[in-house]
Amino acid sequence: HQSIRENPKSRSFSVDLNKHLFRCAHPKCSHQGNALDLWVVHTGLPLYDAALHLAAEFKLKIKRNREEETRKNEPPKTTYSPSNQQTKERRHQTDAT
Repeated sequence: HQSIRENPKSRSFSVDLNKHLFRCAHPKCSHQGNALDLWVVHTGLPLYDAALHLAAEFKLKIKRNREEETRKNEPPKTTYSPSNQQTKERRHQTDAT
């Protein structure tokens, strides 16, 4: 987040390790949630695709149900890449100004 980069002692981002929750208190952001929600924010992927991507990052095998088997043949809505994240951050900063 931009404010954290500018001021490393910023308290705009906090994590509760006991509850497994994060919260960004920066007025331009205000995201909060669990680890998967943070991954969604970080990657810019839809929730379902972010969950699959996170599982792949940890090399977890996923047992698919019938509904997921039909979705498996569909291309993902977006693909995470650092350049996509930078574009998303620029859009976020532009929207806030």
